[in-house]
Amino acid sequence: MLETRKLDHICSCWQCVYCVPALNNRYNPGLPPLIAWEEKGPAPNELALILQIRTSHLRQALYQPFLFCLLHHQLEDVQSHESVLRLSQKCLRYCAESLDGLQMERQQWRHGGVWFGLRLMFKSAITLLAAVRSGVMVMPEEWQSLVHRAQVVLVMWEKDAIDIHWMREILDSIISDTRKP
Repeated sequence: MLETRKLDHICSCWQCVYCVPALNNRYNPGLPPLIAWEEKGPAPNELALILQIRTSHLRQALYQPFLFCLLHHQLEDVQSHESVLRLSQKCLRYCAESLDGLQMERQQWRHGGVWFGLRLMFKSAITLLAAVRSGVMVMPEEWQSLVHRAQVVLVMWEKDAIDIHWMREILDSIISDTRKP
């Protein structure tokens, strides 16, 4: 029963992935200049940063069930396996882009966007580590430097909040426990 519900959830995510084409575009030129950001580089202001973080989070949230399915379920249908693998790779790509694109170390003051960004960096790093540990995914070349970057950023912010300190502790523990391929 539980397995059926998980797979039903994954099927509904499959529909969402193809129903939200704006999330698959790299940069939305329809955004007002005040909240627009470039694909590479830091967001120009706090509002753009918050939107950039939310967009990255939503992209990952849409594709993460496919990664979960690939890592935890045996798909007997070859076509389904290939489709889930392709969508799982997108999840890893969005995780890598989040770690590469968010410039959280450049933020000099605390606000809500920083908390969301740090949480997204932590989630992206542990998602990449889970994929590495599985041994079934093709990892982005720079995955180690991106995970290290998340570590550095969490160290920078951990003195401001105990929960960020615990994120860093957990990430350090997972990194030390992960065997490099």
